[in-house]
Amino acid sequence: MSGITFMVDERGHKTAAVIDLRKHEQLWEDFYDTLLVKSRAREPRESLASVRQRLKSRRKGRLLYQLRPFRAQGIGTSFRRCR
Repeated sequence: MSGITFMVDERGHKTAAVIDLRKHEQLWEDFYDTLLVKSRAREPRESLASVRQRLKSRRKGRLLYQLRPFRAQGIGTSFRRCR
């Protein structure tokens, strides 16, 4: 397989692989994603219902955008969204 070189020990057993990332970028992404999933396997879980509830409680009493007046050039007073 081009772009992949295996490192072997003194007995001829494959011990590592050197992968050309220019040729096998998708392979590296899959490998990295798998490692990321395994590293997070023991993290605590949160249910979808509790996430929704937390997001709803954050939204209550808070405006997503605040409108502030400003003077447009020769047009008069307008409003723009501010965070």
